[in-house]
Amino acid sequence: ILEKNLDKISWSSLCRNPNAIKLLEENQDKIDWRALSSNPNAIDLLDNNYEKVQEEVFSNIEESDILGICGNPNAIHIIEKNLDKLNDRSWILLNSNPNAVHLVERYATEKVCWDNLLENPNALEILKKYKDDKSEEGYDGYFFYIYRNPGIFQLDKVAMKKQIEPFAKELIEKVLHPSRVFRILNEYNYNIVSDEYWSG
Repeated sequence: ILEKNLDKISWSSLCRNPNAIKLLEENQDKIDWRALSSNPNAIDLLDNNYEKVQEEVFSNIEESDILGICGNPNAIHIIEKNLDKLNDRSWILLNSNPNAVHLVERYATEKVCWDNLLENPNALEILKKYKDDKSEEGYDGYFFYIYRNPGIFQLDKVAMKKQIEPFAKELIEKVLHPSRVFRILNEYNYNIVSDEYWSG
């Protein structure tokens, strides 16, 4: 449908669509490079037209939609080449970018936007490092925003394994005790040792 109605397309909006790359590649003269810079699937286009990105996105950050590229998790290598052009608003959005945590920690510790960083799933180590400092400063948003961070629900399997080591042997002995194995086998036709159901 779109290919037959190119004159009706809002190219600025389309440039933000991750699934529109093929059509954009075929119509590069209509690309809004500022809008495209936020598209995580447009990295090849951005890399192959780096001069346009420089001109349209980074030339005037006060007017440019530089915030788009700062939120693009796949554009970190481009951002790293233009750190000197970032303003405070740019760094604020970088705090939310899951692939920019190393940049925030290295260059913008004093410009950390805690509300954004607390929701960044890859920022947990930084958050642990500064948690006590922020509490002492009277920052009360820590636990409000940290609950939105999907990273806090990732299981630390190493820590879990270490935690059960003291009673692991006892747990295995109870779970795989012959009386329990045979009881489950008789009641459910399920062999917990081989993890399979028996037909009977």
